[in-house]
Amino acid sequence: MADDGGAKNIQESVRVAESKTSAEFVVAIQPQSGNYRDIDLIAAATVTAAAMLFAFFGPVVVNPDFVPLNLLVVFGLVWLASSKIPHIRRWLTSEERRKGQVKR
Repeated sequence: MADDGGAKNIQESVRVAESKTSAEFVVAIQPQSGNYRDIDLIAAATVTAAAMLFAFFGPVVVNPDFVPLNLLVVFGLVWLASSKIPHIRRWLTSEERRKGQVKR
């Protein structure tokens, strides 16, 4: 609803509906249709697992003392990015999942 056309359409629809009943309509718009926390955590766990495999088996020598801290930072950054950037979450979820969330 970033455009004024959508907001005006909603206002007109509410006005028409309220004129036909004694009820008061209140429109609430949510930024997302549901909870995608599982997607954020799966993304973070997957990238962290890949980082761990790279740390242990990659061509670069990594100091093992810092691996746990580095993995925690990677997990946190990926989780934060996935939870705050809608394009990442949209890329990680199927259209079927998003439609299912809307129907709930």
